[in-house]
Amino acid sequence: MMSRRLFSTLNYHKYLLFRNNNKQTNNIHNNIIRYFSTMQIEIIPCLSDNYAYLVYDDASKEGFVVDPVQPEKIMKKAEEKKVKITHILTTHHHNDHAGGNAELSQQLRIPVLGGDSRIQALSLMVKDKQEITIADMKIKVLESPCHTTGHVLYYVVSSDKKVVFTGDTLFVAGCGRFFEGTADQMHTALNCTLSSLPPSTLVYCGHEYTKKNLEFAATIEPDNPAIKAKLAWASDCRSKNLPTIPSSLEEEKTYNPFMRVNEVSVKRDGESAVDTM
Repeated sequence: MMSRRLFSTLNYHKYLLFRNNNKQTNNIHNNIIRYFSTMQIEIIPCLSDNYAYLVYDDASKEGFVVDPVQPEKIMKKAEEKKVKITHILTTHHHNDHAGGNAELSQQLRIPVLGGDSRIQALSLMVKDKQEITIADMKIKVLESPCHTTGHVLYYVVSSDKKVVFTGDTLFVAGCGRFFEGTADQMHTALNCTLSSLPPSTLVYCGHEYTKKNLEFAATIEPDNPAIKAKLAWASDCRSKNLPTIPSSLEEEKTYNPFMRVNEVSVKRDGESAVDTM
């Protein structure tokens, strides 16, 4: 007959085996979820031609918003997708980007991140190359002063995507106005900072300016087939009231004159890249 002590010891070892196997199963399960997590990006048209973005991890349903100028539209989309918003990321202080920060941050009790003290309801000042993790998304802050002195980009990497939110620094086939900076600064932002990212990186910008930008680009390079094709496509999209974003950094280098300043078809003889900007 088995002793009571031996029986208890055997049961205890069975328990340990079960517990360890269960931990291992949970770890495998968590890793599988992490592996199959996908970053979802909802494009939210705002005002007359602005874009805000709801960005979330599809597995955890947690995420953030970029430049939520119209909070009611953000909340409607978040409720539709059953997403918990945990952060507000702001590219710059202009009211058509940061104007909804106070209302949304108070409603959800969440922090507002940005690189300029003038940003509405700012609670966390970010710095160049600072890294942040939200859900399973890794976010890197990249300074891009020119349109405003405190403008930043957000480069976001998940298990399945690489994207960059460019605010009013880079548009499809164009760039932002030099309100508080110089051509040299914009050249650095576009042709050094952004150009150092993987070519496949998708670009989500702050405004729907694509058609007008391509029409301008066509005056610079009238024989550029990439411009002609993109303009035809963009015209069709806008006729159907569809967004023309995202583009990719690789594409931008084929038709964006501000990212082609070293091409002989863009710059004049004797001009530097910065002069061409």
